[in-house]
Amino acid sequence: MVAVIGLAKNCGKTTVLNYLISAYRQAGISLGLTSLGRDGEGVDAVTRLSKPSIRVPAETLAVSAEQSIAASGARVHVAERIGIGSALGELLLVIAEEEGTVELSGPSTAEQAKRVADLLRSAGAERVLIDGALDRRVIGAPMVCGAVVLSAGAVLGATVESVAGHVAHEVALFRLPEVSGPVAATARFAAQASGERAAAIGPDGSIIGLPESALRSGGSLATAIGDDVASLWVGGAVTDETIEQLLSRRARPAIIAADATRIFLSRMALSRWQNAGGSITVLDRVPLAAVTTNPFNPSGRGLDAHDLTATVAETLPDIPVYDVVARIAICREHHLHQAQARP
Repeated sequence: MVAVIGLAKNCGKTTVLNYLISAYRQAGISLGLTSLGRDGEGVDAVTRLSKPSIRVPAETLAVSAEQSIAASGARVHVAERIGIGSALGELLLVIAEEEGTVELSGPSTAEQAKRVADLLRSAGAERVLIDGALDRRVIGAPMVCGAVVLSAGAVLGATVESVAGHVAHEVALFRLPEVSGPVAATARFAAQASGERAAAIGPDGSIIGLPESALRSGGSLATAIGDDVASLWVGGAVTDETIEQLLSRRARPAIIAADATRIFLSRMALSRWQNAGGSITVLDRVPLAAVTTNPFNPSGRGLDAHDLTATVAETLPDIPVYDVVARIAICREHHLHQAQARP
């Protein structure tokens, strides 16, 4: 499954999704679609700006909520009621009977997303595309998908350099190293035992579960762990507050998170932690396939498409960067830099 994640609204995520749908269609690959959140509606419910529609060929499979299915332009056949509820009604597995537009609003958790992806594949989808936003990047968890595409745009900064800096930071989170050595097996055991709670791991491999309140805002993480703790399993979100609490201690345990979808650190917090000698690793890395750029800013001045793509690519030497509208592709690792290129 490929997850398309927007780093903010109006980064061109839906345009990228449509591009992939078209490319897979031309390749004769059957598709399954869903979304964490809502996409394909005519007007964004938050910004009140017009949005591009999601256009699918006939026989495309999709999982979406009842109200979204009713608002879709394409005629669809309801193949199955899934039994997962949402604010827009029960999720349905549908098959497009004709080419047209669909509105997607799907599962809300990683577990539900995995169930939906498995259902789409068992129904005949050779590839599954899932739409999401940065605040819903749980769809990029390794348990859910096989690849992630990050969409960035001019809305992230006033200059190409500021956008590139923002993208580089988000990519750095997705590229954090996996935990290795003897502690790796201990961390996985702690993850199974503690779930979304925190656990302290001693130098001898001992595991001490921490109170559920330790990771909450204003919690007691800094005082809940002893000075002899070597590593800290953080089952929930790793936030700036997590870093602030740990920086207040003399001894700084190595942070271990499930994967990058659980890490919500600002550039400053990550830099402060690393500069203080702190380390952060993940149990499983998120597979990052590509980054896309969008020079258009609906609420401000846009940027030059070529400059934006090139500047972002300059900070990401081993990740392909695309502008699917301007048809620009840059991948420095493979010495590719051309216009009129297709991802």
